[in-house]
Amino acid sequence: MKKIRFKKLSAILLILILVFLSWGCKSELQKVSKNLSTYTITASYDEYSHTISAFQKVNYVNNYEVPLKELKFHLYPNAFRKGAKIKPVSQDELSLQKAYPNGESYGDIIINKVYVSGKQADFFIGGEDRNVMTVKFPMELYPNASFTIEFEFLLRLANTPHRLGYTDKCVNLGNWFPIACVYEDGDFVTYAYYSNGDPFYSEVANFNVELTLNSDFFVASTGRNVGTLLKGNTKTLKFQAFAVRDFAFVLNKEFSTISATAGNVTVTYFYYDDPQAQTSLKAAIDAINTFSAMFGSFPYTHLNIVKTPFIHGGMEYPSLIYISDSVVDKEAYLETIIHETAHQWWYSLVGNDQVRYGWLDEGLTEYTTTVFYEKNPSYGQSHGDRIMQTLQQYLIYIEMHKSVY
Repeated sequence: MKKIRFKKLSAILLILILVFLSWGCKSELQKVSKNLSTYTITASYDEYSHTISAFQKVNYVNNYEVPLKELKFHLYPNAFRKGAKIKPVSQDELSLQKAYPNGESYGDIIINKVYVSGKQADFFIGGEDRNVMTVKFPMELYPNASFTIEFEFLLRLANTPHRLGYTDKCVNLGNWFPIACVYEDGDFVTYAYYSNGDPFYSEVANFNVELTLNSDFFVASTGRNVGTLLKGNTKTLKFQAFAVRDFAFVLNKEFSTISATAGNVTVTYFYYDDPQAQTSLKAAIDAINTFSAMFGSFPYTHLNIVKTPFIHGGMEYPSLIYISDSVVDKEAYLETIIHETAHQWWYSLVGNDQVRYGWLDEGLTEYTTTVFYEKNPSYGQSHGDRIMQTLQQYLIYIEMHKSVY
C-alpha cells in the first residue's frame, strides 16, 4: 500500500515538474497570456515637473471562481504623499537621510474620471491609507468574463532614490501605476506600501505600454521594445510584455549598455561608473544559465540589469532588475545581481504573497544564490561558508531581538 501511494505521488510530482518546465516555452507563454487581463498605458514624462500624465485601460478578465461586483486597485504612489500614515521608508534618522538626501520630498497619484465598459462608473479611494481605489461594476462580472476599465491619472514623483522616485542621475518607476488587487479567500488583498520587505502582490497580466519623453533619455524596462517614434526633441517608445506580474522603468541620460545572450534570452546591462561592466554582465549570464538548467528555462526574451540610485541593495521586477550604485564592493555587487536574477523565478514565475509569506520567495532566492556558488566555483564562495555566515547572522539577530524585547 505504501509503495502504491509513493508511485502515485511520484507520478503527480513528475507531471507537475513537466508542466512547470513546459511553461517556459514561448508557445506556452503565449497560450497563458490569452486568458489574462491586459493593461494598456499611454504615458508621458515631464522631466521638469517630475510628473507622468497617463491614460490607462485595463481589459480585466475575472479568472476567479466567483462573480465580482467591484474591482480594487493598489495606489502605491500615494504612500509617498504628504501626511501618509503608512510610509515606505523606516522613520529612523539613518533611513530618512538615505531616502531623502536633499530633504523630505513628496509624491502622489491623482485619478480622474473612471469608465467601465464605456460608461462613467462610481469609484472611491480608501484602504488603510488612501492606498486603494475601488471601482464599482454596473453588474456582476462572472468568471471568465471581462470588463474594460479606463481612466486618466497624474503621477507626481518624490525626490528619492526609492523604487519610485527621481534623483539627479535616474528616474525609478517601480510600482508607479494602479494595478489590480488579488482576490483571495473571499476578498481583495489590499496591503499598504509597508517599509519592511517587498509589500507587493499581484497576478500575472499582459502589458502594452507607451512612454513619451525627451529623446536624450535611455530607457530600461520590463518586456521588450517593439517600436520607437522620434518627433522633434521627443521620442515615444512602445513596450510589450506577456504574462508578467508588474511593469517597471528606469530612465537615465548617461547610461552605457552592453549585451550578451544566455540561450534565447538577451541580457542587457545599463550602467555608469562600472570599470568591470563585463564582469557584471557575465554574472547575470551565468545566473540565467544556471537557474534555467536547474528550474526551467527563463520564458521571457529579455532581462535588463540596471545600475541606479536605490536605498536598498537591489530590487526585482519582471525582466528588470535594480542594482544599487551604493553597493561599492564588487563581490557584493555581483551577489546582488545573482540574487535578483534568482527572483525572476521565485518572485516572477512562481509568485507568492510577499507580505504574509515573505520568507518563501526570499528564502528560496537566498538559498538558490548559495546553490549558484556551488555550481559556479570560479566565484570563490563555498556552500558551507555561506551557510555558516547565514547561521551567524541569525544568531546575532536572536541576541538583538532578546535585548530589545
